[in-house]
Amino acid sequence: MTKPFLLINILLFCNFLNVSAQVIVSSKGGDTAHASAQLEVRSQTKGFLPPVLSTAERKAIQNPAEGLMVFDSSKQKLFVFTRIGWQSFNLSMESLATSGGSSFPDPGFSNNEYAGYRVEVYSDYAYLG
Repeated sequence: MTKPFLLINILLFCNFLNVSAQVIVSSKGGDTAHASAQLEVRSQTKGFLPPVLSTAERKAIQNPAEGLMVFDSSKQKLFVFTRIGWQSFNLSMESLATSGGSSFPDPGFSNNEYAGYRVEVYSDYAYLG
């Protein structure tokens, strides 16, 4: 049985028994999930692949749960469903470095100031405090 099917069977079995359990997917035996995690995936050689859907497929999801995450292959962006609808989650160092193809102006901070100590993200903008 492959690992994804095994994981699904374990989750279904726990749900059937009404058991609350933590699940860890790891290549190293003996790993335990962090106390705050319901599901934890650990790897030093591979990444996490969320479901990949086109824009039409993403928008066709019936009653998506708040926090649902999918990669939109049409827009090439990660999307998260919130109480106000689908929001693109497209934050990267590259998106912070440029805006609309032009660089942000130098804010003139010295090395001892705390530029970026607080960061707020709203829509397509990141605000550094």
